[in-house]
Amino acid sequence: MDLYRAFLAIVISFVILIGYQYFFVPVEKPIQPTKTQEQAAVPEQPLSEAVPGQDITGPLPPLSTGEARPDPTARDITVDTPYYKAVIAEQGGGFKSFILKGYQRQKKGDTSPMQLVQTSRPTELPALFFLGNGGGGELLRFHADKTNLSLAADSGKTSLVM
Repeated sequence: MDLYRAFLAIVISFVILIGYQYFFVPVEKPIQPTKTQEQAAVPEQPLSEAVPGQDITGPLPPLSTGEARPDPTARDITVDTPYYKAVIAEQGGGFKSFILKGYQRQKKGDTSPMQLVQTSRPTELPALFFLGNGGGGELLRFHADKTNLSLAADSGKTSLVM
């Protein structure tokens, strides 16, 4: 009897789910661009006639790859705790390095501490604050009040203001 009730509950759930989708969710209609009177009035002409005197078969200008230029005045802020050591970049606010002190890369052989950040490109840093609105390849520049912050297990609270 319990198996029958469980099966009936599953069937009723699917009926409700499909019925809700059918009756209550509006169907999205594709938006078709309409030509305004200004666009319709402009006669189409080949590109070679539109710009006389310029060779359009030449190479195209390079596209922006989203690479940010490094700021030479940006500092690196080091945060050292008993559990990890982090290096934060003032340019963009991303983590340049994050090392876990209690963990090693491998159990045998390479006993270096675990490094979590695997990139050196400024636009790929974790926790990066970047306005991806196409307004140039500039990362925001933060100004930190300290360059080194060291926390011991018994030290109180401290803060880093950027």
